[in-house]
Amino acid sequence: MVILNTTPLVLDSRVRKEAQALVVAGHSVRLVGVRQRGERLRDDLGGFEVVAFEVWSRRLPRTPLFWPVKYAEFLVKSVAALLRSRANVYHAHDLEALIPAWIAARLTRGRVIYDSHELFTERPIEMRSVWRAIEHFLIRRVDAVIAASEERAVIMRDEYGARDLPAVIANCPPRVGRHAESTVRDRLPVERRGARLVLYQGGLSPGRGLDTLTRAAGLFEPSAVLVFVGAASAYSESVLRSVVEAEGLRDRVFFVAPVDATEVVSFIRTADLGVVIYQNTCRNNYYCAPNKVYDYCMAGLPVVGSDFPPLRTLVQRHAIGVLFDPEKPAAIAAAVNQVLTDDDVRERAVAGSRAVAAQCNWEEESKKLVGLYERFGAASARMAGG
Repeated sequence: MVILNTTPLVLDSRVRKEAQALVVAGHSVRLVGVRQRGERLRDDLGGFEVVAFEVWSRRLPRTPLFWPVKYAEFLVKSVAALLRSRANVYHAHDLEALIPAWIAARLTRGRVIYDSHELFTERPIEMRSVWRAIEHFLIRRVDAVIAASEERAVIMRDEYGARDLPAVIANCPPRVGRHAESTVRDRLPVERRGARLVLYQGGLSPGRGLDTLTRAAGLFEPSAVLVFVGAASAYSESVLRSVVEAEGLRDRVFFVAPVDATEVVSFIRTADLGVVIYQNTCRNNYYCAPNKVYDYCMAGLPVVGSDFPPLRTLVQRHAIGVLFDPEKPAAIAAAVNQVLTDDDVRERAVAGSRAVAAQCNWEEESKKLVGLYERFGAASARMAGG
């Protein structure tokens, strides 16, 4: 399995779970990718081999001028690593990894799976027209495509040119994960541990409406607090904390460090509801399929979220919560307060979340992945992927 990692190589939860599921199914799996500076590879990965290389040019300034140099180094080193693996199947996670996987497959007569975590070219990225042309060329020439949601699968077939409707495999948590040593409520100041806990878990970055969510916290019903669970970032430290200070929300908004992905469900289970918020800044956001919604459901939490298609589908099917306009603090607060104060809405949402968890879990989603590989023949196939 080949991966171009923007997160540490073996900590991408989707990649790790897919690799482990294929090992259990009898495949020989090799994970190839970039080693982050200072990253220590773990030895409890679940039976797959890891081959990591460094991209030294990443130390160059983060400007568009140096991007071609960085990608060229990655491309050469990843193709070399894949050719040494001599895989039957090259499983590429996202578009940056698809190019070297396709090259290696052409040279070794292997098969290629394009596992698209996002609508890669719908984001505000450098050289988007070039990436879009590459994606439209390659997506017609791979053996299978995986998408993260039904809506994205349709776009990849109807607009990008995938030959068939991509397989939809959601990055859901397993029914039973690792037990966290503490819960998110334990991380709050003692005097606020009895509050109604409104949780946001995930990346603290621009484009998600987190500043608007922070302002909305001042309109929550008096016993409620907002807790961000995520790694500190330049955005959280400068923008979000500035909003907290400006709005006088020190006792209403808290920041908590994340836990390992395998412990998330256990860690968040004491919250009262989970928030899924994105802004409609691009189609990738509009058709977002965030992992956090499945984490919330597995923890039995009601959900409030942006009124965008994938989440709307879940709410309409299972009544897991309430939708809101992510641009309006008052609309966000109204949705939160409705769940916290209306017993009927909250009870339906909890029941809906449990129904989603029963259907959307990694034990079920991994069967789709294994079934996809069964189309390619022998279960002993060596893979290089990402």
